[in-house]
Amino acid sequence: MRPQPPIHQVLRRHGWIMMAVITLEIAIGGFVAGLDGGLVYNNFPMMGEHWIAPDLFVQAPWWANFFENPVTAQFLHRLAAGFVAIALISLVVRARRAGLGADMKRRFYYLPFGLLGQAILGIATLMLVVPLPLAVAHQAGAFILFSLGLYALHGLRRVRA
Repeated sequence: MRPQPPIHQVLRRHGWIMMAVITLEIAIGGFVAGLDGGLVYNNFPMMGEHWIAPDLFVQAPWWANFFENPVTAQFLHRLAAGFVAIALISLVVRARRAGLGADMKRRFYYLPFGLLGQAILGIATLMLVVPLPLAVAHQAGAFILFSLGLYALHGLRRVRA
């Protein structure tokens, strides 16, 4: 049986997974913005009267929907946001249980606030049919959340085994 890695290595690995998911979410958000995906299905949490929009895969070939269909882009952005929340919250819970120092705990505790702010901005932007100031704030929020993730991970570099 392999020995378990020290907790800071586990946190670092989990943190980089979270950063990868955030990066993917930002890229999908770029498709939403570029395809004007915020102008379709302006309600939340459902897309119209459906949980999964019926026009999700209407283009041929099917894979073109991932790059050219604003409905697919918006659906994937919503879905990826859920994965960001899962990765981020599970990382914060794991960090809380790790017995880290006060400075390190504080670095991780900033993350849920960034996530909550970003979620509120995203939902408001969608429901208000993409007013430019909110859309720009949502994009800035992505940068802030990404930066908070890096800030937390940077602190782990100083943790010794």
